Amino acid sequence: MKRLRWGHGLVGAAAVACLLVASTVSGMPISYGSFGGTVINFDGLAGLPALGLRETLGAQYAALGVTFDVPNFGAYATNGVLATSSLLNSDPNVVWVDQGGGSEGALALGMNINFSSPQSRVGLYMEGSAGSTFTLQVFAGATLLETLTSGLAPGGIALEGFLALENANITRAVAYSTNGAGQNWNFSIDDLKFESGAPVVPEPASLLLFGTGLVGLRAWRKRRQ
Repeated sequence: MKRLRWGHGLVGAAAVACLLVASTVSGMPISYGSFGGTVINFDGLAGLPALGLRETLGAQYAALGVTFDVPNFGAYATNGVLATSSLLNSDPNVVWVDQGGGSEGALALGMNINFSSPQSRVGLYMEGSAGSTFTLQVFAGATLLETLTSGLAPGGIALEGFLALENANITRAVAYSTNGAGQNWNFSIDDLKFESGAPVVPEPASLLLFGTGLVGLRAWRKRRQ
């Protein structure tokens, strides 16, 4: 493989700039406290300890610019053990997302979180069964921007944790859980957090690549002089 000569430093810098843009595609974890914005804790909904028997989540938060839908199933406020056993979410309510319990996994498509105006950061707490993985995706219209998948950590409800992504022009997020057999699985969410207008910070690896490109450009200019 031929080495890139300093005379091609300008081309190399341009390529690095392209890498910098492309690198935002890979999902990177973001902590709950690392960004501000609006928080929806679902505590104003009418919940019951029983699953799937109380207020259905939908357009209750449209005034905040957010609506929810769960294709083929539903999402319900609950204030039972799913809320009180966790140290991560706010009491009294969480939202339990019915996905058919795995038996109807082929019909389950997760929860859609729709924003009336573009956001730059979106995150939420998720809880679910042991052996499951949990995924958050963000979209600009129909275009997938990023995906973040995690097994989360052991907690009061088997597995739980906070998943978040940042990108420009997020208009929709999708959250879902998958069990070991690859079926979509029931899960619960709480404390949806979203922020608009925040700058998307390049990942450390991208900054290193960008810095390398600048060094190459500087050497090329010096050699030309």
